[in-house]
Amino acid sequence: MKARARELVYALYRRGLHPELLPRARSETVKAPLFRATLVLLEEAGHAITFAATQHPASPVLVEVVARSPLELPRAGRVDLRPFARAGRDRIKSKLDLLYECAYAIETCSAAEFARRHEKVLQAEPEGARVLLDRGHPENEGPGPFSLIDFETKERSLEAFAVHAFPRERAFVFVQSSFGVARD
Repeated sequence: MKARARELVYALYRRGLHPELLPRARSETVKAPLFRATLVLLEEAGHAITFAATQHPASPVLVEVVARSPLELPRAGRVDLRPFARAGRDRIKSKLDLLYECAYAIETCSAAEFARRHEKVLQAEPEGARVLLDRGHPENEGPGPFSLIDFETKERSLEAFAVHAFPRERAFVFVQSSFGVARD
């Protein structure tokens, strides 16, 4: 992975995005009675999660994107765009037909701490399911870059926890998101 943690941007859309805008490396689709979600690990770095209400008359959609800033993302339907320019934390909330809450952080650490946390994250059992992409090269030694999304499906919601590891910077990007269908 040649991408860097600080090159990532966070974007939230209130409409679906064409698949060719988000080059997929791995994806998983989840279908529940009230919603459909697609979780995508992007080719170079980052992820996208599309969450759509299936039983709502307006069929609302939310798309969370964490991608490299050079990726050309459209302005139409965009609710928020934030660069991950420095280590830190932030929260985003949205309450309309769909409920959404997100917290993200970029954390850097020493080489030893990075190796310890890298192993801990990969060995942790997800509460639901996991989409994992090893971005490392087999000839490289030490902890390799990876992206994962652990997710749990509930009756009206999807809980997702994404981790992107960047060994060259000894950085992790953590994104915890909750998508839900509002009660009538």
